[in-house]
Parts: sequence; structure tokens; C-alpha cells
Amino acid sequence: MKEFFKRFGVYIVAAVVFIVVAFAYCFPVLQGKVIYAGDNLNAECASHEAMEYARTTGDHTWWTGSMFCGMPDYQIGGGQYKTDNWLRPLTAIFHRGHAHTAWVFIIYFICFFALLRSFDVDKWLSIVGALAIAFSTYFIVIIAAGHNGKTSTIALISVVFAGFYLIFRKKYALGAIFAMVFTAIGFSTHPQMAYYIFMMIGLCLFGELYTHIREKRMKDFAVATLIFIASVGLGMGTSCSNVFANAEYTRETMRGGHSDLTKDDAAANTKGLDLDYATQWSYGKDETFSLLIPGFMGGASTMNIGKESDVYKTLISRGVTPQAARGFVEDAPMYWGDQPFTAGNVYVGAIICFLFILGLLIVKGPYKWTLLLATLFSICLAWGHNWMGLTEFFFKYFPLYNKFRAVSSILIVAEIAMPLLGFLALRELMQDGVDRKKMLAKVGIAGGITAAL
Repeated sequence: MKEFFKRFGVYIVAAVVFIVVAFAYCFPVLQGKVIYAGDNLNAECASHEAMEYARTTGDHTWWTGSMFCGMPDYQIGGGQYKTDNWLRPLTAIFHRGHAHTAWVFIIYFICFFALLRSFDVDKWLSIVGALAIAFSTYFIVIIAAGHNGKTSTIALISVVFAGFYLIFRKKYALGAIFAMVFTAIGFSTHPQMAYYIFMMIGLCLFGELYTHIREKRMKDFAVATLIFIASVGLGMGTSCSNVFANAEYTRETMRGGHSDLTKDDAAANTKGLDLDYATQWSYGKDETFSLLIPGFMGGASTMNIGKESDVYKTLISRGVTPQAARGFVEDAPMYWGDQPFTAGNVYVGAIICFLFILGLLIVKGPYKWTLLLATLFSICLAWGHNWMGLTEFFFKYFPLYNKFRAVSSILIVAEIAMPLLGFLALRELMQDGVDRKKMLAKVGIAGGITAAL
């Protein structure tokens, strides 16, 4: 028993910490409360007819008359194809039951913990790191918005990244299992989020290629690459019915370059979304500082700032009635960025930004540069119409990129890459035999750069 706790005790502690933190943060779910998420309500309304048909007849309908004067319904809950993947029901934890919000956080914690452990970050440090990544504001905002597909894909596909790293460290079996199983579970729930994370993995693949060429280990590179591709391919294969159904459906929509419901068929020349439409939610260049400074461009588009706010007091002092003033501050406009509206900005944390800069100074190897490139890449692409030249290039020449809207959501790459490099920096600081004097100097430099920003 003593040996068991010595070996697995930290994982038991991690599980307890994750559960306690998740339910403490989401305490209202223990009182039977649920988050009012607009997208969830819309999805329930859209799929109600198909669900009722299945409940009363035991069969699936492939058509709904309640949307757009009639349309196929297998994208909104109808049909059989989504149940063909036996692993897919595991994602139900992301949207079933009143306590699902807490369980989403627990899955976040577990997946990000697995990612950090695959990079040989200390077990105890990985617990802290998992919490730090999961509490990046965007990962919380999408829960409140009801973007269940995003939450599950971000968490699960991050473990595919862990599998990629393990395979290239010659831990083929565990890496292949991670890549295959978590691709199978997470890929089809939100292809856009999976696409972005696979872009980051692609950059890391070039880093591995450079390292293997320099070390003259091209055979190892070829073996690892083939194992990873095969693992991901098998994982995606379990979602074939979903992927092919999406592909077939897409051809008749805006994303496929044709829609009878689109005025003048504006997307026809691009075989994808209209560029202006796809870049409506573009992150402002100034808004990028929200990664470091919370509320740099305000908060959500509307927020309840309360009766203790200066706004409320000013309204009262100007003769506004208490009822009118209260109504205003309960729904006050608090965002002045470039996006049409938002539920909140992307904040990874000042400490994470400091650790990220420290990682650039002390972490060795190709992943320092690939994670930096991934971060910069995601920021620049998130700017959308604020850097139209780059965005238009990707829309025209990068496969499938023009199928996605809300380009600002690619910042999920930065939200994973920045804390990952930051905790790799802490891993370096904890190594035996490091030159403490040099390390302290670099810590000071990183702190100075962060403060200057």
C-alpha cells in the first residue's frame, strides 16, 4: 500500500484537487442551478421536432419543417450517423445534466495535466499548470456561451498534441493511444478548434524535422511521423460518417461556396465563406494586450456593473431615477474593441505572460521556437480584417481555412502554447545543477520586459 501511494499518490491528489476546485468554482450547480447559455437554448429549439419524432416513434427523421421552411436535420440532432462512433457518447459529459459545467472544468484539468506531464513537467507543477491553462478566460467564456463542441475539442485534442510529443520521444505505444483515442473522441465535435490545434502540431512537426535533420536521425523522424499520422487517421476514421455527412452538407451551404439562401451567392467565387463575413469577429491589434492586461478593451459587450459603480452614482447625481439607473448598470456596455460584440476578452494572465517570456530566455530546444511561432501565428491570424493581406492569403491558399468564421477564436493556440512554454521554463528552473545566478538574472530580465509591456 505504501508503494502504491508513493507511485500514484500525486495522481490521487490531482484528482481530488481538480474535483474540489471545479465544484468550488461552479458552486451554484450544487444548488441545482444551470447557466443560461443562448446557444444551448437555440440548439434545443432547433432540434426539438427531430427529438420528439425520435422519442415518439423510435425512429429517426432526416428532415425538419421548422427551420428555413424545411431542411435536412442531421446537423441539428436528427439522423443516425452521429451514434455510429461508439466513443462519441463520452462527450455527453460536456452538455448533459445541471452539473455539466463543473465536469467540463474537470476534463479541462485532466487533459491539460496530461499535456504537461507528457512534456516531463513535474507532477505537482503540472497540477498548477493544468489549473492555469484551464482558467484562461476564453475557455470559461465559451462554457457560458454554450459552445459545448468547442470546450470538448479544445480539451481532448490537446491530448493529441501530448501524443505527438510522446511519439517523437519514442514512447510510441502511449503516444499512439493518446493520438488515436482522443482524435476519435474530440475531432468531430468541433472541426474548427481541432483544425487550429493541428496547425500548432504542424509547426511542431517542422521543429522536429529540423532537429532530426541536424542530428541525422531521419529514420526516427519517418517512423514517428508515420505512427502519428496512422494514429490520427484511425481516430478520424471512427468519425467518418460524421465527417462525410458534414462534407456533403457543406456543398449546399455558404461554406461550400453555394447557398440558395445567400443573396447573390456571394461565396460562389471562393468555394468557402465570404471573406468579410468570416472576419467579422476579428481581434483588434490593440486588443491583443488583453492577453496580459485584463479588460484592456473593456469586458463583455454588456455587463452588470452594480449599484456600487461610479456609473450608477453619476447617473443618480445627474437626476436619473434609481429604477432607470439600475436598469442601465445591469446591462451596461463595457466593450470598445473591434468585434461586433463579445462575451469577454482573451486573458491568459500576467504571470503566464511573464513565464512565457522567461521560457524564451531559458528553455532550450526547438519547442521554444515552435511555441513562439504558434503564439505569434495565432495572434496575427486572429487579427482577421485588421491584417487582411495575411488573412486573405490563408483564405485563398490554405486548405479548408475558408470554411471557418470567427477568426479570433484561433487564439486558443496562444492560450495553450503560452502557458505550456511558461511551465517548461519552470521545469528548467527546477532542474538540478542549474546556475542559480544566471537564472535569477534571466528572471529579472523577463520580469522587466513583462512590466514594460
